[in-house]
Amino acid sequence: MLVKMQSGDISDREPLLSMIVPYINNSVVGASKVLYFMAPQYVPIIDSRVLNTWFKLMQPYKLRKTTNSVHQDIERYIQYWDYLLEWIENTNGHASLRKLEGMLYGVNGNVSI
Repeated sequence: MLVKMQSGDISDREPLLSMIVPYINNSVVGASKVLYFMAPQYVPIIDSRVLNTWFKLMQPYKLRKTTNSVHQDIERYIQYWDYLLEWIENTNGHASLRKLEGMLYGVNGNVSI
């Protein structure tokens, strides 16, 4: 599964996350960082800074604010990942995961609407 992801095939990301998250303190944030280091051009990182910005700026793109289980955390992360891929596609490749993540991370929710 990891080799497929490193070549850009993300079709197995949910089973891969379900397999590795328990080994990383049940943390989807930690798993996103591990997978990022394995396949940085295909895997986004998610953390509290990214989510702070998301919930302030990206209201039309709904993400669950709170989760009750690791499974829901994984679902939210995959939904976030899909949104980023959708944006990249809609910009005809003028955006990248790194650029979008950098914006979300750098703003850290420090916006007023």
